[in-house]
Amino acid sequence: MGPELSNITASTNGETDLWEDISLDWSMVSAPQLNDYDFSLGVRGLFYPNGSTPIEPNATAPVMPYRDNLNEDKVQVFLSTYTMNSLASTFLNTTGFSLLITNDILPPTVPIQLNTKFLDVFLPGLAAKYGNDSLVDLRLNLTSLNNIDIKKQNETLSCHVDLAMEFLVH
Repeated sequence: MGPELSNITASTNGETDLWEDISLDWSMVSAPQLNDYDFSLGVRGLFYPNGSTPIEPNATAPVMPYRDNLNEDKVQVFLSTYTMNSLASTFLNTTGFSLLITNDILPPTVPIQLNTKFLDVFLPGLAAKYGNDSLVDLRLNLTSLNNIDIKKQNETLSCHVDLAMEFLVH
């Protein structure tokens, strides 16, 4: 490794604050490779909240390729499920993800109405308590996103998601 890269790695301990609340442990898993054709670098790729101790995700850090020789792209980036799981967990713990759905943003072709009359079928007693024509907003909060799994063979991405729903009656 050249002296410049060694100095950067030593001065940061292989860690960088990326966003306001998220850090990345990019410490090198092995020495970079340099040859006549390319420069290859492998890093740990563990995201964690700033100021906290990094917590390993539920995925095992795999041995990643440096280069796909069957692909002629000049820049190649490989992301593992380990990195994706740590990013998802850290993002939800620091930033979170919430979505507010109101009746007026639903397209007319959607057969769902966000009002007490329609939702009373799923939440019995809602119309009796709040009236038959009250509008309802739906707030979705993503509380967990884990077990991200990426399969190259059949080009699929899967994950486990926990979602909290709040019904806000007007």
